Amino acid sequence: MPDPTDQPRRVAIAIAAHPDDIEFMMAGTLLLLRNAGWVIHYLNVSSGNCGSNSLSASGTEAERLAEAQEAADFLGATFHPPFSRDLEIFYDLQHLRHLASIIREVNPTIVLTHSPEDYMEDHTNTSRLAVTAAFSRGMPNFEVSPARPPVAERWPCTTECLTACGMPCGGGSCPDCSSTRQVCSKPSGRRSPPIAAKRNGSMSARD
Repeated sequence: MPDPTDQPRRVAIAIAAHPDDIEFMMAGTLLLLRNAGWVIHYLNVSSGNCGSNSLSASGTEAERLAEAQEAADFLGATFHPPFSRDLEIFYDLQHLRHLASIIREVNPTIVLTHSPEDYMEDHTNTSRLAVTAAFSRGMPNFEVSPARPPVAERWPCTTECLTACGMPCGGGSCPDCSSTRQVCSKPSGRRSPPIAAKRNGSMSARD
């Protein structure tokens, strides 16, 4: 029997801009993951305060919060409260530090979020925040709020990757930088030798 500690973490989080975004775009995938034994998490960045033409902002927030909590309960997901408002989701340090803290707490294997190319800035900014929060989860020198330690697991780098739109990233989709490899491998005079050695040993010219 394989050692359970060798098995990948089966934790997924859906990160959306507004209430209803997860339900419309990600709920089906969350249900499939839950049915396959995954632990799932539910997070709307915004409170949804602009989601009504008849209720006040505070009244709309209260109603959308209740709806979101009900949706998370229905999905069997852990609910994370919103921390921003409609049209106020920006790619800035305040939002990033908070979302990065949540990512470190949850430590997901799968992150579901918006496309980086979308008709609404709230959606695209949420996508950017989610990607950077996941990317930085193991960086001890990036401060998050509330403070949490970086994730200890190491994930291997691979040359088999996808673009932001899910298309294969390979020959023809990126410029051929092989002729610059020797130049790129020279350590910068402003970079400490240990860091330079790690970068030279693990990063390609495409990076």
